[in-house]
Amino acid sequence: MADIFISYASEDRQRVEKIASALEDAGFSVWWDRKIASGAEFSSDIEQALREASVALVVWSKASTESHWVKDEAVYARDHGKLCPISLDGTAPPMGFRQIQCADFSSWRGNVQDPAFRELLDVFTARTGESAARPAPSLDAKPSRPFPFALAGAGAAALLAFILGVVFLRGPGETPTSQTQPLAATNEQGNAGADTAVRSDKSVAVLPFIDLSPNKDQEYFSDGLTEEILNSLARLPELKVTARTSAFYFKGKDIPVPEIAETLEVKNIVEGSVRRAGNRLRITAQLIRAEDGIHLWSDTYDGTLNDIFDVQEAIAENIATTLEVYLDADAREAMFAHGTRDVEAFDHYLRGRAQQAEWHDHYEGDGIWRANQSFAKAVERDPTMARAYFHMADPYAHYFNANVSFPDFEIGVWTPTNDQKMRDQMMRLLDLALEHANDRETKLQFELNRIFLSGDWRRLRTVGEEFGRIAAEGTGPFEWMWGPTVLLLLGEHESLERIMTRRVQENDIFNSYTYVYLARNELLQGNIEGAFDHIAEGRANAPVSSISEVQSHTLFAARRSDDLRALIDSDVLMSDYLKNYNQLRVAAIDGDREEAKEREQQGFSTFQKDFAFAAANLSILGEREAARALLNDAFPDPLRASMLAVSVANGWFCGGYGHPLPETLEQRFREAQIERPACMDTVYQ
Repeated sequence: MADIFISYASEDRQRVEKIASALEDAGFSVWWDRKIASGAEFSSDIEQALREASVALVVWSKASTESHWVKDEAVYARDHGKLCPISLDGTAPPMGFRQIQCADFSSWRGNVQDPAFRELLDVFTARTGESAARPAPSLDAKPSRPFPFALAGAGAAALLAFILGVVFLRGPGETPTSQTQPLAATNEQGNAGADTAVRSDKSVAVLPFIDLSPNKDQEYFSDGLTEEILNSLARLPELKVTARTSAFYFKGKDIPVPEIAETLEVKNIVEGSVRRAGNRLRITAQLIRAEDGIHLWSDTYDGTLNDIFDVQEAIAENIATTLEVYLDADAREAMFAHGTRDVEAFDHYLRGRAQQAEWHDHYEGDGIWRANQSFAKAVERDPTMARAYFHMADPYAHYFNANVSFPDFEIGVWTPTNDQKMRDQMMRLLDLALEHANDRETKLQFELNRIFLSGDWRRLRTVGEEFGRIAAEGTGPFEWMWGPTVLLLLGEHESLERIMTRRVQENDIFNSYTYVYLARNELLQGNIEGAFDHIAEGRANAPVSSISEVQSHTLFAARRSDDLRALIDSDVLMSDYLKNYNQLRVAAIDGDREEAKEREQQGFSTFQKDFAFAAANLSILGEREAARALLNDAFPDPLRASMLAVSVANGWFCGGYGHPLPETLEQRFREAQIERPACMDTVYQ
């Protein structure tokens, strides 16, 4: 049995050989294989050597951080309490290993008197119990400083906390610091950021699990597994769990765990990885206390795809119990009584969610329909998957909102060919989602969306008000769709603010729609400065095109033509559609009817004869009766009129020009006792 197992990338062989030779000269037995093939599977001799070694020296470098082989060995070493990492060239360890302090060997050139190497010997001596033939110090050797090593595992961590000080590995060109904790973030005035002491010990962020599969084609699966674990934990009222959008904000970013935790205002971080090859799975997970990098819990699960639900539940349960959340039968049922137990259905569902999310990033191509093919395969395997049905309704709503046309290929058993079939299929899917939803909160989300899209709003207020109350207090995943839009239309401003601040803003600071909806909420009430405050927050935390949109509407409502003109010239997030609309607004504010009319005609011809755009322009030009006639002709269908209500809620018709609405939408407003937003008829200057 060798004392030390060395894991490295073949590109680093020459430098690793020097380290191995020096360790052997010091009296340690070393196992290393200079012929490891990239992408190879564990062979029996390698696995045996790694299992029997007292310490695993993992040599991180630019090459090894890209090696699935090295990562696999590092995972095994970490989970068995024998990981000892160094960086050969100053490269930081990959995600999943940064919480373990890593020594910088970038300047080591084989000198056995080097303080770093001498402290390395101390670590190995302590771990192996051997008295190595440590090189005698030279007479002029400087006193060594504490060496930045940590072995994974509670016992090893305690041992090294006694022997060694702490030095965090910095990026290239940065000076190492002997601080035992990273410096707190400071604001513009130089004051320290939030102290970790004010954060709850029962707060956690689940970062995206890394796809370590040989073909790197399982990202949708690793992301989906992460989301399922996160959602299970979020159902526990005792835990503060960072929402998906903000947790996934750090995906692929080289940011230390303590900094992530401080940004998200949590005490603990969950990291993990997924390696899938055919039906075989290896999943690792670890719960890290961010302030000191201590592993509170970690485990590796080897099995088949059929074990995925047991693994996902075991990970969530271990995290909860480690954070001292008491799990009785009711709590366990709340965590896990959802979704499907069919492995193939689960896989198709995760693939569909990834395809749908990618389409929503750009609103281009047929990805949204291909997502529905995946969802259709999921419900074919498991006809009770409520969320699959719900997400399948999404492209039909986009169809009626003029974002997408129907495809020219089959989608499972559904083939939409015209408006009536599109409406029928959308209602059928929402009915199925509602039928199979298994908790009151989810049922309310689905029911509210169904009523909004049905063209019959008589129950919209009753269901909307209950939805607002439960969504603000609930713990499950929050489906956006049209829920917040309905609350804006109903004038449920306090309810919407509670949802965004208590449930979303506190746990999801990088969700752009948090700031967008808060700004819209203030705008529709005529609170212009309040809207600008939320817009500024959105610009700072999650800049997206929707921020440009609500900022444009707010500037127009305040008749600030100079600021709106400057925004048009400088905002790279602004779409061509919105830019032309804003140019008309500037002309209207400035009284330039000729320029405004030119922009109105250009917009109508350029943007696919958008009748809502044309009617808004006519209203701005003072031609309200012409605008009303145009809208009545263009929106005879209640469902398409419901989509126009989205523009009302989003603030497109604010500005005090008395924008008319089609009769079909006015009828929906009467059914739900909705009043026109004040900003449509009031000028705020």
